[in-house]
Amino acid sequence: MLKIIIKRVGAERQEIELSRGTTRIGRHFDNDVRIDDITVSGHHAKIVWFRGPIYIQDTSSTNGTFINGQRVGQHDLEHGDVITLGSVNLLFMDSARSERVIPIPEPAHMTVTPADIDAIIEHARHPDAEADTQKNFLPEGIKWIAQDARGEWWGFERKPRRTAEGWTEIALSNFIKIGNGQVNDNWPNSLRKI
Repeated sequence: MLKIIIKRVGAERQEIELSRGTTRIGRHFDNDVRIDDITVSGHHAKIVWFRGPIYIQDTSSTNGTFINGQRVGQHDLEHGDVITLGSVNLLFMDSARSERVIPIPEPAHMTVTPADIDAIIEHARHPDAEADTQKNFLPEGIKWIAQDARGEWWGFERKPRRTAEGWTEIALSNFIKIGNGQVNDNWPNSLRKI
């Protein structure tokens, strides 16, 4: 069985079983999967599954479609892929390969500044210190922080490698979008170890 699990800020998670054919995802009511979130386009993406591999295709969305933090036009889905549409995360699951439990990253819903990143890192290094901001939480295990070309900040369990537009995990491990930031041409030098 193939399914997607949707996790949004302030909402219960939804599990949606996928059937063969085309599954349209977006904010408008005429989609097969409706996501009522302003960061999701009216007709954001579609998941296509016929005879070959199942894949997702961006349908000219405003904010783009991302797989595991990388922007894609079209991408073959694999068990455990995290699909990000706007600020909403979806987890693609294939029950035939579900021997590994994969947590869904919390959706990013805040804007962070470089000062916030410094506070997040300081709090991660000294968790018993009193918090002076609400933006200093990281899930356990996050050891690296980096900004991508769009200005978004990401946290990684393992040291990521740089791509043309951001950072990606070398091996299967958890990552999380920390929040939105300002576009910064110096993003390739943003990788920091906690």
